[in-house]
Amino acid sequence: MAIKFKRHQDMLAVETLWEQVANEYNSRFKRYCPPVEAYRTQDAELIVIGIGTAAGTIRLAIDRLREEHVAAGCLRISMVRPFPVKGLRSAMTNAKHVVVIDRDVSFGAEGILAQEVKANLFDHKCEHEFHGFVAGIGGKDITTDCVVDFVRQAVSGDGKAKQAGSSLWAEVLS
Repeated sequence: MAIKFKRHQDMLAVETLWEQVANEYNSRFKRYCPPVEAYRTQDAELIVIGIGTAAGTIRLAIDRLREEHVAAGCLRISMVRPFPVKGLRSAMTNAKHVVVIDRDVSFGAEGILAQEVKANLFDHKCEHEFHGFVAGIGGKDITTDCVVDFVRQAVSGDGKAKQAGSSLWAEVLS
């Protein structure tokens, strides 16, 4: 048990270590990669969360939504274990809606990133309206139009994504 406890403590320390390594990497290569990268979240009432390459598409969708006067922002999660709770919570202070776009699913549950976000917001007792979308599975693209449609469906309830458990599945049943 002592070894498992130490392993757990070491894992929890990874977030601080990540920041140190990211700062060193930035000083050498002029590129900073935080555990949570926020985009236009300062006044965002709606946050779209993604991971990996989907985040670039999400950013483009955020720009389009901003042109339509939707106060939206994006979070790109770079680290999953330990989950970067501080970065997530600090970027979501004004958010009323949270949309998570997953490219993977835990069958019988929901999208893997959605599960992590929910679990880490639970202790914070947040009052966010939460929507998880599973998309981009099987080689399907997640386009800017898809992301904008997900946001609209999350806010209005109208859209093409199909409910399966607590997730909405999109671009998989065509």
